[in-house]
Amino acid sequence: MNTLALKRRGIPALLLILLGIAVGATVLSLDDSSSSPAAPEAQSQPTEKVAPIAAVQPDQARAFGLFRGTPEELPASVKLMLGGEGHGLNLALAQKATPPGAEGPVWVIPGDDWICVFVELDRSGASSCDTTQGAVADGIDLAIASPSVDGEASEIKSTVGLVADQVTAVRFDGNPRGPEKANLEGNAFYVEGGSQAAPALTR
Repeated sequence: MNTLALKRRGIPALLLILLGIAVGATVLSLDDSSSSPAAPEAQSQPTEKVAPIAAVQPDQARAFGLFRGTPEELPASVKLMLGGEGHGLNLALAQKATPPGAEGPVWVIPGDDWICVFVELDRSGASSCDTTQGAVADGIDLAIASPSVDGEASEIKSTVGLVADQVTAVRFDGNPRGPEKANLEGNAFYVEGGSQAAPALTR
């Protein structure tokens, strides 16, 4: 499984702190342009600018059924927040993949050997990205936690994410409330709570 990589960032406009499990989370807001987003892990940053891909890459389409459908139009607000994401992402190829119970709409965007998951909240959101190989092997998780009084994250409220076609179940064994099985619909999943450890995937 991927090494745990959590990013925490207190942005006043956000009512939630979002934690990314996998490469790391980027927190974005429409209300606070002066705040730079939480930086992804160093290995997630491209060494040079990569042009957006022209089409979903074959290995992405083979592994994730949602990429075999017709792309869906991203809202203008999400495009604005994702404008500088890099990794060869093509926002025109985005797919909506919102599992039941999710905090907000969930979007999946393909890039040049990269895939990003974005959760849309009230005038804000967050993304978590990984390589296509990493996403196929371990999935991509994005956990949402309530802030505590001192600004540090308290318990995780919920977790959304993406898994490959062959995954039949997603389980969080490290959940403080006990093991929880996520709601899995297509390639997207949601679970109330979650944990700071990567989920167990059944194939």
